[in-house]
This record gives sequence, structure tokens and C-alpha cells, in this order.
Amino acid sequence: MKCSSTIFKLVTDAWMRRSIPWTAEGKVRQCEGCGEKHFVCPECRGLLTRVNITNVRVMRAKCPNCDYEDARIKAWLEEMRG
Repeated sequence: MKCSSTIFKLVTDAWMRRSIPWTAEGKVRQCEGCGEKHFVCPECRGLLTRVNITNVRVMRAKCPNCDYEDARIKAWLEEMRG
């Protein structure tokens, strides 16, 4: 994260839902401090990964909190990273 804020609000981003298919069904939270958007883990509700279409190297498919791995994100990242 760009900042040390711990305040995140639930957001709906129409562009993100069209561009990144796996965000359409899940929860995306935006940091109130720096504006970064993160996909919420469906298992533990922690922040699974930062959503950054311009730098997919910073994204991950496995939750750092509970080790849940999202197959949709993993497949998308593999495709994007080529």
C-alpha cells in the first residue's frame, strides 16, 4: 500500500467490472488514504490483492491472511503476464 491507512470503503467501479472479470462478482475496497483498490478475499474478508491493471506484477492470487487461492485471479494473471 502507498500509505498506512487502515480505512477502506466498499466501492463499485464500472470500468473495473468491465475490464477485470473477476471483480464483477466480488467485493472491491478502496483505501481512503491513497485511493488504491483491493479485492477482498471471499474466505476471510481480508485484502487479497491490490487491483492494478497497469502493473499486474503487484497482484497476487493467494490471500496473505488465510492462504485461499482464487483460481479466476490466478488464470487471469497468468494470461496477463503471458
